[in-house]
Parts: sequence; structure tokens; C-alpha cells
Amino acid sequence: MPNLVITFLVAVALFAAMAVASWVGARYARRRPMPDKEAEGAFLLVSSVFALLGLLVAFTFAAAFERFNVRRKILVDEANAIGTAYLRLDLLPAEAQPALREKMRHYASVRARLHDDLVHPERANADMVESDELQQVIWSDALAASEQAPASTRMLLLPSLNEMFDITTTRHVAIKTHAPTLVFVTLFGIALICAGLVAYVNASRGRLGWLHALAFSVITLTLCVILDAEFPSYGLIRMDPYNQVLHDLRASMGG
Repeated sequence: MPNLVITFLVAVALFAAMAVASWVGARYARRRPMPDKEAEGAFLLVSSVFALLGLLVAFTFAAAFERFNVRRKILVDEANAIGTAYLRLDLLPAEAQPALREKMRHYASVRARLHDDLVHPERANADMVESDELQQVIWSDALAASEQAPASTRMLLLPSLNEMFDITTTRHVAIKTHAPTLVFVTLFGIALICAGLVAYVNASRGRLGWLHALAFSVITLTLCVILDAEFPSYGLIRMDPYNQVLHDLRASMGG
């Protein structure tokens, strides 16, 4: 429900902003109607601005979902890396395994919890710090335990731990990677300009009607989908089903 509320509020805000831009354009048209001889040029201008908006929306839409897919893949890769490292603890001496397994279970819990805490930046940062600290402890304990094991154990266990640690950096960067703010400002600004221009041209010709509102709705819906894909912790487009892989992995570890 909170996700639906956030999406609804964003949609209402965008629609309201375009309605205000339209009102301004229509009001200006009443004060300074467009001469008939300028109609052709005005339509060309509106078409050009709408073409630019469509191009920006297409590129931003594609980029947003590409980043979404990258984040989804990283979640699966991290779950695989943790699972592989956990299984390879079997190679260590029996007396060294219980303590390391407990730390690995704790580590998996923190990594699974990270996505759930992204809506609270302070909690998410605390999760990142805690996972970094656990990495140091797990690495030190694994080094000490593997000294009593064959060399082949170190060759199998340590690289898997290293991969498990490295992917956290990849995931942290992916979480913080979004389209630059200027891109969204430009996109929303051009959408408002389009709304104002269409209202001005149509009001000058007395044709402002329901098609205008329909155009607002389509633009609003598309922009909301882009924002949802860029910030999958807040809207209706979620990473929860993919983060469940980490929760399932943690459950499979027992303890």
C-alpha cells in the first residue's frame, strides 16, 4: 500500500504540473491569440518539441530498465557467490566450521536485509558498514582456519570468499547509480513546455478538449514508470521477488 501511495502522489503531482502549464498556455492564448498566418509554424514547433520529448523519454525509459536488469542480475550473482562460499566451508577442519558458518549466516542476513532497508538510508548505510566489518572478520577467520588445511582448500575457499566480497562493491554502486538529476529536470521541463505549447495552439483555435487531457495522462504514466524503474525500492516496480533469492539462501543455511 505505501508503494501505491507514493506512485499515486507522484502521478498526481506530474499531472497537476502539466495542468498548470496548460492553464498558463491557454490563458496566454486568450490574451494574445495566435494569428492564423502563424499557425503552420506553431504546429511545426509543437511537433518538434514533442519529437524531442519522445526521444528523451525513449532513451530514459530504456536506460532505466537496463539499470533495473543490472541490479536484478547482481542480486542473483551475490546469492550464488554467498552460497558457493558457504558450501566450501566444508573443506575446512571440522572444529573451525561452526564459528565461520554462524558468521556467514549473519552476513547473508545482513545482505538480504539491505534491499528492504533502502527506503531508510540510515539503516541501509548501517547494513553496508556491518557487512564490510563482517567481511574482515570472515576473511581473517578463514585465513587462520585454512592454515591447518591442504593447499587445495585455500585455493578453493579464498577465491570464493573474495568473489563474495567483491560483488558487494558492484551492488553498492548499482544501488546508487541513477540517471543524472539534470536528465529528469530536462525531461519534466520539456513535458511542461509541451503542455503549455499545445494548450496555447489549441486554445487559440478553440480546440482545447479531452484529447489534451489524454495526452497529459499518457505522458504522466510514462514518466511514472521511468521513475519506478529508477528507484525500485519505492514504487510499484520492485526488486522484492529477486531479493527473495537472498532470503531463501539464508533460510537454507539454517541456524
